[in-house]
Parts: sequence; C-alpha cells; structure tokens
Amino acid sequence: MGFFKRVATFGLGGIVGGGIGAAVASFLAPQTGPQLQQSVTDLLDEAKTAGDAAKTETERQLVARFRDKVNDQDALTAPPTA
Repeated sequence: MGFFKRVATFGLGGIVGGGIGAAVASFLAPQTGPQLQQSVTDLLDEAKTAGDAAKTETERQLVARFRDKVNDQDALTAPPTA
C-alpha cells in the first residue's frame, strides 16, 4: 500500500500545484480575458497565413524540381478541358 499512497500524494500535489499556478497566472496576466482571446486569435490567423504561404512556395519549388528532372516544363499542368 505504500506505493499507492506515494502515487496518490504525488497526484494530489500536482493538482494543488496546478491550481496555485493557474491562480497566480490569472492575477499576473498582463491582459484581460477578451484582450487575450483577441491576441491569440490574431496570432493563430498569422500562423495560418504564413503556413499557407509556405505550402504554396514549397509546392511551386517541388513542381519546378520535378519539371527539371523529367525535362518537361509542361509536366503537372492540368489538361485542357473540352
């Protein structure tokens, strides 16, 4: 039973420590809730935009490399529609 008591004590300490940390963080936060939400939303929007730009550039580079390898500058283009 000593092992389970130590694990329970450790878990309880983690929960108490997490609660104290959350309380201290809420008092020391430099922004209000709505300001923080807007800040996080803006940061996520910037990250998504940067990710989309990086994806587009990487695709362009891969297509160019493939076209060089197969020596066909029209490779990977959509066929004409009827």
